[in-house]
Amino acid sequence: MSTIPRGLLSTMQIMGAKRHTLIRRLILPQLTVPILAGLKAGVSFAMIGVVVGEFVAADSGLGYYVRNSTDLFDSPGVYAGIILLMALVLIGVGLVSLLERRLLRWQRA
Repeated sequence: MSTIPRGLLSTMQIMGAKRHTLIRRLILPQLTVPILAGLKAGVSFAMIGVVVGEFVAADSGLGYYVRNSTDLFDSPGVYAGIILLMALVLIGVGLVSLLERRLLRWQRA
């Protein structure tokens, strides 16, 4: 709640804004930017976690495919797996960016 301007919060409360109005009109718009920034970073970190988990303990998946290709000295397979992983991360970040554009339309005006 430290990102919410206290003066604006006090003004809305003095003018009789209800709790749900405060949340919808002030708190959620103020918290949208940090939440979406965390989602963008989280997509990349989640993919890293999935791949490392597949490297270590899986018998299927892209991480397993890359590790198996490495063990077999299959360079094209390694590059194909890495390119697919990059594409998945880019798609995830793109989806979060699309969500960000839709939710933060009010900032561009």
